[in-house]
Amino acid sequence: MKTIVIIGAGRVATTLGRRLSRVARPVQVYSRTLSHARTLADDLGCEATNDPARLIVDADYYMVAVNDDAIAAVVDATPATSGVWFHTAGSCSIDVFKGKRARYGVLYPLISFTGNDDPVETPLYLEAVSDEVLSALTSLASGVGTIAGVITSEQRRRLHLAAVMTCNFTSHIWALAHDLLPSGSSFAAMMPLVRQLLSRVEGGAEPVDIQTGPARRGDLMTMDTHASMLAGTARDVYTLMSRSIGEMYHTDAEASLYGRVRGIVFDIDGVLSPSTITVSPAGEPLRGVNVKDGYAIQLAAKLGLPMAIISGARVEAIRPSCEAMGLHAVYLGVSDKLPVLRQWAQSQGLSLDSVAMVGDDVPDIPAMRAVGMAVAPEDAAAEVRAVARLVVPVKGGYGVARYLIERVLQSRGQWMDAAHAFGW
Repeated sequence: MKTIVIIGAGRVATTLGRRLSRVARPVQVYSRTLSHARTLADDLGCEATNDPARLIVDADYYMVAVNDDAIAAVVDATPATSGVWFHTAGSCSIDVFKGKRARYGVLYPLISFTGNDDPVETPLYLEAVSDEVLSALTSLASGVGTIAGVITSEQRRRLHLAAVMTCNFTSHIWALAHDLLPSGSSFAAMMPLVRQLLSRVEGGAEPVDIQTGPARRGDLMTMDTHASMLAGTARDVYTLMSRSIGEMYHTDAEASLYGRVRGIVFDIDGVLSPSTITVSPAGEPLRGVNVKDGYAIQLAAKLGLPMAIISGARVEAIRPSCEAMGLHAVYLGVSDKLPVLRQWAQSQGLSLDSVAMVGDDVPDIPAMRAVGMAVAPEDAAAEVRAVARLVVPVKGGYGVARYLIERVLQSRGQWMDAAHAFGW
């Protein structure tokens, strides 16, 4: 029987070492940590070492099963031999052996070894410096799994990346989903969905054809509601995944609701300012604009996005602030907003279908019904939220304009536009 030296003592080395013992006799386990080497060596019935100078030099095979970023250091630290050297990594090039070993290759198992199981189905992808080494690895592979193909290092890197997204990313999403379940619920509640997806793919469907859900439909209201229920990186993951799905299925910007917006109209009270208004000692209402709203409004103005304010309030004091941000179409004391909206849209050459209207109370409803995208803050009147196509997950005066403008500019690729974004 051929002999093999196992370099590494982790989960991959342990699982593959046990399997390879069927077709090659383990004679040594090498690891930088002697106790780890001894644990595996005792299991395989061979000697252990943590001294590269004591590596057995007349074995037939040398398997390097360590972290990808440690392979080069291991090869440099150990002596060259006449045996076949191979590593098991997904992203490390075969060239890590070039100029250091004469006979070398790669035996990559496309499976996840957790240490708690020993999966029976193990597809293997091989790469070798010569036909002779490929033949030797093919013979060895019979004890490990089924050869799925002979591929290049670049192909293996792409395969490994696909595997990370398929397996590692999915299990992380499951972990995030588990945290969202009601108290006392088990992730088993999700298994009918998991089995349904797997059965579709196993039945021959391509992943691109089985996507469902709010991002696939372009259901922005549901997505924004979901995002408001999350925080931190979990919210970032949800937002980025939804955006990625949207880009895959809605490649034309005009197919995106945000992408269709060509102009925005804001109310003041309850939208750009909070619903509660501070009154000065003289009895005058004092209104302000959130600084993040202000930044977004001035950036949108610089980028040429038409915007207007149509408000029933009679507060001329706010006009200079609006004009300083580049928002010059300010209509105050308007009791019927729809005619003014139509007049403004016509002056900008906009159809109402391309306008977003942000309102928070009943007087805004006729205008909101007339536009392509009706938007409301989360604390808007119930009647207004029922009309809205999008309910922004922040209260009026606390970033409603920023939320909407950011997404509209993102849909155009202008949000972090270097020529305009970094200044007022």
